[in-house]
Formats: sequence, C-alpha cells, structure tokens
Amino acid sequence: MINAMRALYKRALFLYAGRRKNISVAHIISGFIVNRAGLDYNGRGKIDSISSRRQTMVFTFKTRKGNYHSASVTWIVIPVLALIIAVGVSIAAAVCEAKYEEYFNQAYKAVTSGKNSVLMKKSLLSEMAVKRCMFSTPELFTVDKYRYTYFDDTVFYEFITNGYASDYEGNLEKYNEAIDEIVAKAPKFSGEREAVKWIHDYIIENYEYDHSLASGNALSMIETGSGTCNAYTGLFSALAGRFGIEYGVKMNQSHTWNTVKIGAFWYHIDVTWDDRGSEPVYDYYLKSDAVFATDGHLSWEDTGVSLAFFEELRNVLILIAAAFFLVMSVFSILPMVYAYFRK
Repeated sequence: MINAMRALYKRALFLYAGRRKNISVAHIISGFIVNRAGLDYNGRGKIDSISSRRQTMVFTFKTRKGNYHSASVTWIVIPVLALIIAVGVSIAAAVCEAKYEEYFNQAYKAVTSGKNSVLMKKSLLSEMAVKRCMFSTPELFTVDKYRYTYFDDTVFYEFITNGYASDYEGNLEKYNEAIDEIVAKAPKFSGEREAVKWIHDYIIENYEYDHSLASGNALSMIETGSGTCNAYTGLFSALAGRFGIEYGVKMNQSHTWNTVKIGAFWYHIDVTWDDRGSEPVYDYYLKSDAVFATDGHLSWEDTGVSLAFFEELRNVLILIAAAFFLVMSVFSILPMVYAYFRK
C-alpha cells in the first residue's frame, strides 16, 4: 500500500506555497491517511499538525531528526483535478466511438459500392471495425473473406467476394424479404430470452448443416435450406438484429458461433452444434465463457464490437469519473473539517 501511494504522489501535480516545501496533492491525502493509522510515511516523519487558513490546508511535518517543515494546498484544487480527469475520460471515449464508426462505415461502403477495397490508418480500432463489418454484419453476404497488406502506418484491406456481388442490390432485396417473412412467423415475445429461444429453435427446425461446405452465408442458407457454421451464425445474427437483440460473433480457426446480450450479461450460443436433427437441443445454449472454454470450443477471438459497446463504455467511464470526483471532493473537505475541530 505504501509503495502504491509513493507511485501515486510522484505522478501528481506539485504545488508550492511561498517558502514551504513542495508537496503533491496525493502526498497530502495519502500521507494524512497513513499518519492517522500511526505509520511513518515515506521516511518523512509523521504529520505533526493540520490547520486551516481560509481555503487552504496547512500540513506541518515533523521529521525523524526533529525538524519541522510545512506544506499547503488549496482545497478546491483536488475536486477540480478530478473534474478535469472526468471530462477527459468522457471526451476520449467519445473520440474512440466516432473513429470506430468512421472505420466501420468506410469498410461497409467499400463492400456495398462494389469497390471491395479500402485503405485505413493502422490501429486497433480500424482492425476491430473491419472484423465487425466482415463477420458480424449478415447483410454483407457478398464477402467470403478478406486480406490485408501493411504500409507503414496504413493498412490496405481487400475483400474477396462471391457470386452474389454481381447484383448486390437485387440480392439484398431478396435477403430482406426472406428475413421479413421469417420474422412475420414469430409470435409476440415477452422478453429477449423468449426471442433468442425462438430464433435458436426456428433455425434448427428448418435448416440443416451443409456437409459440402458450399453454403457459407445467411442468404445462401435461406435459398438452399442448409449452411455451414458461418451461415448458421449469419442467419442467427440477422434475426437477432431484427428483434432488437444485441449480438456478437466469436470465432476460432475452424468454427464460428454467436453471443447474445440478455439483460446486463453476455452469453454464448452455438446453434450449429445444437442442430442434431429436427428437434433442437440446448447443450450450447446461453452458456458462460467458463463453460464454452471447456466444452470443445477452446480459444476464440472477438469479431469486433458493436457501436452500442462504445456507448455503454462511455457511460460506465462517466459514472466512474463522477464517483472519483465525488470521493476526491470529500477527501479535500475532510481535512479542513478535521483541522477546524482540532482548534
């Protein structure tokens, strides 16, 4: 704990007050706490006295050699510093969200326009956006895979298309009509869990696995009645999206499957492995990371994150920053109150 406090105060802003020895905000707060616990802080000795002068806290230290030195800090500095951090975190999260959306739109436009290539800045956000576009966007059924080439600080993505690319607009219309027909068959759901179960069961009851490995996307699965794990995953994603369910796609070297968010939690769901005939089973239905890591799925990677993820992340960071501001404000006031009652 002492080492952590030392690291904290070394990084803090140092304040000066006349001839008094400079001391950081974190040093004062952590030093005060440690001193009240009866500990010797950082070899500097214990806090001998705390006094209040208008809006300033004055700390007098007595060293091991018996010498005295004082340090002061204006109480308003601490919450202001916390507020700056809170605003900075919020801005950083918003910038990341905007850049991610920009990269996603670039990749999406490259595919839908028939250009099938795009040059982006090399970054984790651009890589995540391309993966999201390729593997978690079922309406982009024209792309089978992609390849990339690095050039210094940029990366060139090239999308390898299939036969549907020759008439994307016409095929997209067929795709949307087919998905609408399936959605129209669904009953009224009372919640997300019911909708997920219906999608899971519908796919298993109406489609089968394509052992020829020719059908690898949602549209081809709808047309042929069979598909690979990519097709199962794509069709599930398409239907989940239509019902307003937040979904994701996981993949390893030989397999893909879905994740869904129900309430505040994410679950794995592998419709392909649950399809063992006309009757659905639930061996791989709404399972945790721990279960999937031990049932044959081995390791996996995310295929990007949704834009909603960044919105949720921003909200969480804002709450954390606000809590930090509140705590630091309280810590800045308590020594003033303590000093007042010690008079």
